[in-house]
Amino acid sequence: MHLKMNKATWPGVAALVIILVSMLASTSCKDYLRPDYEVKITIENGTTGTPVPGTYLYKEFSNVEYDYKATQTGVQIEVLTNNSRRGDIKGSFTVFCDTEVVVRIIDIRGDWQMNFWVTTSQSEEWSWTISGDTPFSGTFIDNRSPNRTGTWTLSGSDLKFTYTNWADYTLSGNVLTMAGSWKGENKTGTWSATKQ
Repeated sequence: MHLKMNKATWPGVAALVIILVSMLASTSCKDYLRPDYEVKITIENGTTGTPVPGTYLYKEFSNVEYDYKATQTGVQIEVLTNNSRRGDIKGSFTVFCDTEVVVRIIDIRGDWQMNFWVTTSQSEEWSWTISGDTPFSGTFIDNRSPNRTGTWTLSGSDLKFTYTNWADYTLSGNVLTMAGSWKGENKTGTWSATKQ
């Protein structure tokens, strides 16, 4: 049996097709109309590698390999995709959407929330402001009252903070994790920091 459509039904079919196309065009999911996504690569000063800077089109689910390094020995860099740090500076990611890749020297300058553990069950929290003329050294302010200050240095991934007006307290750690250990006044413990 064949279903016959008379001339009167064609306008209805055409209207339905127009409605469906309009719905697909208005949806935020690009899969229906554009299987390609933009990947924008930005490489800041002090870094090099591939892919080189530019804007590329990749089909959805493409695997993009990347490999970056610092131009100066002993400098730590990071690779971010859509503002999230990737686990390594050499690897790959799968394209699911428009993606912005930024490669840059790790720069800890700014505001941080500090967690300072005296023991595994006892901790203190306060904020720090880290500043400096370069990403490798400078000063910091511990924003407790009264403000405590100190200096910091970064060599490779090794980070060290030295208080100048809080007894003999020093903190050492890894810039990639922003965590480590501290010592002062014959006491020891651990610390971690979260960027604000």
